[in-house]
Amino acid sequence: MKDQLGNTVWDHEIKHIDIYEKWWNKGKEIVDPMEGSYCSEKCAKIAKNIVNLTMGVNIWSASLENAEFDNSVYGRISDRPGRIIENSNTKISEYQERLNKQNDAFNEAGCTKTW
Repeated sequence: MKDQLGNTVWDHEIKHIDIYEKWWNKGKEIVDPMEGSYCSEKCAKIAKNIVNLTMGVNIWSASLENAEFDNSVYGRISDRPGRIIENSNTKISEYQERLNKQNDAFNEAGCTKTW
């Protein structure tokens, strides 16, 4: 059995895995430079928050991309993909707002960035 793009069920599900892996691995871009980039306990806590919030943005972005992929293949067969897309966009915005505040706090505290 193939989807509307000609993918087998296996290939379709592998695409979902690829999307999650891509977004998970984007975390490396923020985690690696953060290691050792702080000069105080306060900066270390802020750096930890930045890493956690970045991963939150990435995971919700992966959920969004996966729901959009299913929508592109199957269309709106139920309300579920639409709810996932709406929820993901809301969560991405919430995490991004919190991330921006932590980045500001990192800069205001005089923490050293290596990226």
